[in-house]
Amino acid sequence: MKKLVLALALTLIWSTFVEAKQTQEIKLRATGYYISGKMTAAERAIEGGTKDRFGNKLRPLQDYMFGSYVSIATDPRIIKSGTILTIKEFPNVIFVACDTGSAIRRNRVDICCLTKKQTYELPEYVHATPIAYIHNIQQYPNYGFGDNIARR
Repeated sequence: MKKLVLALALTLIWSTFVEAKQTQEIKLRATGYYISGKMTAAERAIEGGTKDRFGNKLRPLQDYMFGSYVSIATDPRIIKSGTILTIKEFPNVIFVACDTGSAIRRNRVDICCLTKKQTYELPEYVHATPIAYIHNIQQYPNYGFGDNIARR
């Protein structure tokens, strides 16, 4: 009986801790990277191409459709790759941390955009709330979101 009570207490404490951690809002400095439009060779090297770190196509904010997601680059020490988030400044949009970058350190997020001009239209800071973390997310094609891509 003591073991059952202890197990229930530990389960309750653990679920409370996990739930509080998942709903914690994080203030991040937002920058953008783009995947199309005219680019110099230097810009192409900095922007990193059209695939994320796991080899899936990047999905820009401007192509977002319900049932899909937007690719973001994060510092894996702050937001792990495989984390699904919402950002208060973009209601009803799902973001997946599926990319990294050499300039993305600490509380920064790099939001995938379609063109260079659209990267300048992003807010300076955003407030992100992690929804879930999927361990080994790269094993799921399109991270389980399907092929809902507007232009590609």
